[in-house]
Amino acid sequence: MRSGEINEVDELLKIMLETRREINMATSELFSSNHIRLAAEPLSYIVYAVWGIRNNGNLTSDQKAINENIESLITRLSASLKLDLLGPSQKYAIQYILRDLIIAKLIFMTEMLKETIKGVNEIDSPALQNLEPFGHA
Repeated sequence: MRSGEINEVDELLKIMLETRREINMATSELFSSNHIRLAAEPLSYIVYAVWGIRNNGNLTSDQKAINENIESLITRLSASLKLDLLGPSQKYAIQYILRDLIIAKLIFMTEMLKETIKGVNEIDSPALQNLEPFGHA
């Protein structure tokens, strides 16, 4: 590889890691401050909150607050990814993928919380009592 190619790879890696860090931080913060509500609502609640629109009614105040955070994140990510240099359809496509990733992360965290709560409620399960260790530490 030539020096210019290495710099381009380094720059690409830097952008990817920064984008991932921003998304992880934002979704973690949103989940931490909304986990009780997210676990109590259907998963579509998250989708509507991230997109900021609901096809059959209005968003709740919590959904609006989540959407404001998402919009701010998308704006920051769009600037760091220089999406304004792309055409409108390309920009929308990347922003769509970013929102889809955010939705997936929030749904995953919500479902993990639900499973953890469910597991705590089933702690006396015979299957858990009969577990054997596997491997060596």
